[in-house]
Amino acid sequence: ERDRALPPPIPTLIGEIGAVANVYDNLMSGSPSRPPMPPDTTLQAIRSAAGTHLNRAVVVAFLRVVPVYPLGTEVLVRSERYRGFSGLVTRVNVARLDKPTILLLHDAQGNTIAPVELNLNTEPDLEIRCKGL
Repeated sequence: ERDRALPPPIPTLIGEIGAVANVYDNLMSGSPSRPPMPPDTTLQAIRSAAGTHLNRAVVVAFLRVVPVYPLGTEVLVRSERYRGFSGLVTRVNVARLDKPTILLLHDAQGNTIAPVELNLNTEPDLEIRCKGL
């Protein structure tokens, strides 16, 4: 997937790997002119840049090992009976990095609730998003 028709210098594979990691870090960290992005939005931006600005094969490999919702990430439920509820990622599913186990801690009005654990791997219709940073 590396374009050898590019004018010199042709990027090295290690440089292309570093570029993906650098973009991830920069988007997650933010800058003085731009706030940090949540992990799910960051990975979508990287996915969108695959094949144009970033090596597609490196991005595919990166997306196989980086969880969409890392451990401890605050999430908001956007569907089903828990719409508007929020909580934390308590377990990453290594077989499905987009389907973690979450612990709901607040209802749609922001009130503290008795914790509810949900495994998104067994709740296929439940959609979540990272809460804004």
